[in-house]
Order: sequence, then structure tokens, then C-alpha cells
Amino acid sequence: MHKTQKIQNPAPEKLDEFIEPCFLDTHLWIKEPPTNNVNKIADYLSHRVSKIPLDLTSHAQRIRLYLALKDSNATYAALLDLFIVLGSNGTLLRKRLLHQASQVISTENYEFISLIPVDAAVISSDTPLSHLAVLSLGRTMEKKVIRKIDNEIPEKTEDPVVTAKDLINSGQIEQARSLLESTLINEPEHAGASEELLQIYRHTHDRDSCVRMLKKLSSSFAAHDQWVELIITLDQHTTERSLSA
Repeated sequence: MHKTQKIQNPAPEKLDEFIEPCFLDTHLWIKEPPTNNVNKIADYLSHRVSKIPLDLTSHAQRIRLYLALKDSNATYAALLDLFIVLGSNGTLLRKRLLHQASQVISTENYEFISLIPVDAAVISSDTPLSHLAVLSLGRTMEKKVIRKIDNEIPEKTEDPVVTAKDLINSGQIEQARSLLESTLINEPEHAGASEELLQIYRHTHDRDSCVRMLKKLSSSFAAHDQWVELIITLDQHTTERSLSA
């Protein structure tokens, strides 16, 4: 597990002040974190982020803790971890925390992290101080959330359906849908991508995306009839909801 750099500053008595405004609902607060010194708090939050990447409260508290301590590298690494998990989501949270960190992290790191595309979830050997981020090794204790890329060509490409399922399991439905749609456009014969995409449309009742995607596929598309059947089912569902409203 990533070792958090030891910090000598005395710990604050409470962590409440480190909670971002959007996370002030009390049922989301961390339960009984260690508060006797900063090192234990930092270790605790780093462990939480590593074990449960989607725990945004822990991410925000960890960033606020390092900001309060004016720890430049640790603040940057904590921001990097959060941005990896957020992907294309949480734009306002990204901007707010990055603005708060602008006076603490180095100019080089600020420029790098502020220019990361919102849909990027990639760490490479060129990423400054990537070794300090607890999610920078490509796989967390719970779920895969990022790809690690270097200059060498990978020996094996992961099945996009497997990657999409990982994204779905981590709550990133839109990213999974986008990946499967791109896969199917490039490989219309990919039955697995078609089946998984239909499942997403069905569970999200996303008729419009289903129709739009089918129009992009050839009429000779092998699963064409299944897609049409789903569109009809979704139409019926929409009609039933309208009548019951």
C-alpha cells in the first residue's frame, strides 16, 4: 500500500472543517476516524481512497487535510487521485478544489493537472509525481479505475466488454455506454458489445440513445431485430408511464 509521507504538524481536533460543502449531509461523514495525530488521519484517508475509490467524501477530506497543512506534493497527489475517479463527472468540484489548491501546489503541477481532459483517466510514466497517488498503479484494492500506459506496446488488449463491466460496477455507466458504442461502430459483429449495450439501454430506459445508435449501424447488422424489439419495448414503457402519470 502507498506509504503516506509523515507530517509533523499537530492534528486538528475535528475533521468536520475538511468536508466539502457538497458533502455536508451527516450520513456521508466518515465514522470515527483516528484524530490523535495528522499521520494517522492521512494514512486512514489514503487507505479509504485506495480501498473504496468512489468514496468522494474521503477524497475531499484528504485534499482539504493536505491543503490545511500546505503540503504541496501530497495535495497534488490527492487531487490526481480524485480526478482519476471523477473522469468526466464532477466538473464544479474539480474546479473548486483546484482553485483552493492553486496557492499550495507547485506551478508545474498546477498547470499539468488543470489541463487534464475531463474525460481522461490515464496515468503514464510522464505524469508528474504519479508514484505519490495511491490510485496510480492501475488497479486499486477494489476495482480497476484507470489504465497505466507507457511507451511500450501492450502485449494484449483487454476485451472492451470486460472493461465496460468494470466501469458499470464502479458506477460509470455513461463511460461504459460510450466505450461499447465505439466498439460496436468499429466492430458491428461484436456480439458481446451488442448484448451489453442493450442491457444498458434497457436498464436506463434510454430509448433515444438506442435509436440513434441503431441508425449508425448497417441494416444488415446481425442483431438488428433484437434492437428493434428493445425500442418497441421502451416505447411501450414510455406510453404506460405517461398514462399512469
